[in-house]
Amino acid sequence: MESVVTAHSRRLSNAALVHLSAALAAGLCLLHWSMVDYPERLFQLSWHNAIIANQGPYPEQYRFLSFFLAEGLMRLGLPFDWAHAALRWLFTSASLFVFYRYLTAWFDPLVALLGYFMFAAVLPFTYLFYGMQVTDPLNMLVFLLAFWAIRDGKDAWLFPLVVLGMLNRETVLMIPLLYACVRFDQTSPRRWLWRAAVLAIIAAAIYAGLRFVFGLKAPYAPSGLGAVSGFWHRNAARWTGWVQALAFFNLALLYAWRHLERRPVFLRRALLLVPPFLAIHLSVGNLREIRLFLPLLPVLIPLTLMELTQSHTDELAGTVRKGESSMAG
Repeated sequence: MESVVTAHSRRLSNAALVHLSAALAAGLCLLHWSMVDYPERLFQLSWHNAIIANQGPYPEQYRFLSFFLAEGLMRLGLPFDWAHAALRWLFTSASLFVFYRYLTAWFDPLVALLGYFMFAAVLPFTYLFYGMQVTDPLNMLVFLLAFWAIRDGKDAWLFPLVVLGMLNRETVLMIPLLYACVRFDQTSPRRWLWRAAVLAIIAAAIYAGLRFVFGLKAPYAPSGLGAVSGFWHRNAARWTGWVQALAFFNLALLYAWRHLERRPVFLRRALLLVPPFLAIHLSVGNLREIRLFLPLLPVLIPLTLMELTQSHTDELAGTVRKGESSMAG
């Protein structure tokens, strides 16, 4: 089942998709401003200034790109809150646009639009339980572009994406693993191993280089093996985290894992990223900060849609066969 695209509906034009994505992103940014930015505005300003002055804690100091982009907008005349809101709007709009185009390779445009709204619908759940996290919108966009590039064989795009993404958030270290999971037997071993190794080396070099340039910072959260067990205990005990996970993953918990043998090779291989991704983030992060799992949506939503559309197709075929049998009788 490499494709389920049909000709029953027209794909949204670029103009319509830009309009829809920009409008939805504006509403989402307003919601984020109401839920997070306005109540935390004094804390956010002090946090921003600390990062710009190289006085931020570990690991936030090394996630500097979005902060410095906002600082550039501020020096052009935008107020602090407008600068960060503009970046959130830009990256969210772009992510919505990319996600729809990513889905249309597999689905009828109306089904792709359903997946698009599924993606947009869970974003508000990612705005809970933090005071300032400006790196998530760009991190989401980098992962969406990486999934799209690997799926379509545009592997060369991964190199600038890894460089850009590592300046924003170290989660991008998972992209070389994603590439290896998908490509390990699709090209010659020498080719995929070389590319995966170079991507990993670039990511690791940037990770280490940022710590050399900015210096080692004291963490704002506990670290070490004891902290890992503490994160697992808190994640298991906090009911808010489980509610967040149920709302965020929703239908994927029921449908993304079914009939995998029918699914495109790319999605089956990309699904291998989910266990290590969950293990790492549950060991060093809070489950209720569900924004951490945004990079998993490019694999979970398509798998969910494929199961839903396949179930509908099977049910429809069964109805047709039943009707034909009745007429024959």
